[in-house]
Amino acid sequence: MNTYLYQIKDGFIMIDTGYENNYTKCTSSMKRKGISWADRVNTILCGNIYRKN
Repeated sequence: MNTYLYQIKDGFIMIDTGYENNYTKCTSSMKRKGISWADRVNTILCGNIYRKN
């Protein structure tokens, strides 16, 4: 799954956050670009939701 991060006037919008096991990879990529979850990503849009049975 691809994750997209778009810059807007007051932060970022993330589209499709990826799977649980990609959290570390996504966070590392954001950190390299000077972006943190706490102060910059203010909207998250999920295109797909998967449920474990």
